[in-house]
Amino acid sequence: MRKKPIKEVVYIRARQLRSGGQSLYLDYTNNRGKRVYENLRLYLVPDDAPNAAGTNANTMRAAEAIKAERVMELLSGKVDVGMRRSDMLLADVHRQWVATHTIANTIKCHNLMGKWLMRYAGERATLRDIDREFCVGFSEELRTEKGFKGKPLNNSTARTLWQCFVAMLSWAFRKGWISENPCLRLEHNEKPHAGESTREFLTIEELRRFVALEPTDHYLRAYLFGCFCGLRWGDIKALRWGDISVNDGRASIRKIMEKTKKEVVVPLSESAARWLPQRDMEGDDVQVFKIKEPAVAQVKVRSAAAKVGITKHLTFHTSRHTFATTLLTRGADLYTTSKLLGHTNIKTTQVYARIVDNKKREAVDLLDGI
Repeated sequence: MRKKPIKEVVYIRARQLRSGGQSLYLDYTNNRGKRVYENLRLYLVPDDAPNAAGTNANTMRAAEAIKAERVMELLSGKVDVGMRRSDMLLADVHRQWVATHTIANTIKCHNLMGKWLMRYAGERATLRDIDREFCVGFSEELRTEKGFKGKPLNNSTARTLWQCFVAMLSWAFRKGWISENPCLRLEHNEKPHAGESTREFLTIEELRRFVALEPTDHYLRAYLFGCFCGLRWGDIKALRWGDISVNDGRASIRKIMEKTKKEVVVPLSESAARWLPQRDMEGDDVQVFKIKEPAVAQVKVRSAAAKVGITKHLTFHTSRHTFATTLLTRGADLYTTSKLLGHTNIKTTQVYARIVDNKKREAVDLLDGI
């Protein structure tokens, strides 16, 4: 006698996005008989995206893991929208939280936060242990204790790990596992702060000297391209000819940013377009700049800068800082600059505005010595 196939109780479904990707969610009926659509905040990238097969495979594994958990909860009669799960181990919560991410640098930050959290709370700590006092203590740990290499964290890293911790608890709250995020009840002085930004960038005069080198190397041309369009290393590396279009004689880039998964449209000035390599007969899916390793870019950028007397601690990312500070120095408004950078929060762009203001004050102060 043939066995009847086991009926699915939880389905993984996908919602098409305008960007070409897909947003995954679970579809099931809870034990109250209510239809539930649970947004997993996991996203499949388009098939033509770089490393699409591997990225999407990892995303589906994370979705299957969450699905398996929901199935077990339904079968045991535990699942219910808004239920509390305060007895969950923090280590398990952290693992599930990390599984919802696909960007390597983000996963690295969350894993480091997890190491600090387990050292502070222990492997047997649960969500029930998280209260305001716990959060104050963990904040103090990040700010004052020595790290795994024997040195305290710098302010910026401590702030980043704290934000990872807050984000994880906010995620647990949205899933109904805790009734509140106690981190939100901390006073300003009880949280780690990054302090004043010291982002490095090229001044307009230094940029002119760099441009005068007229480099032919793909890494250096990609760096100067970034100085005039503001894209990150990952986005410039992943840039394909198909991402660039020309309308009414004006070239522009339309692509999904690797870091935020948001679409950005960047009109290219003549100063930016001049650093694009010759396309010849290359197809739309061919990489524009033949670059691979950021470490190679850093060495070449610093070597070229030294030739024109620039001794700053330059990385490839300083091209993005240069783009932002140059725009603001030349009079661009904050909102437009934020959109061109692809920032999701204008507060991020305000950092550059403060840098420019400080430079203006320093310039004016030079008159005091006359």
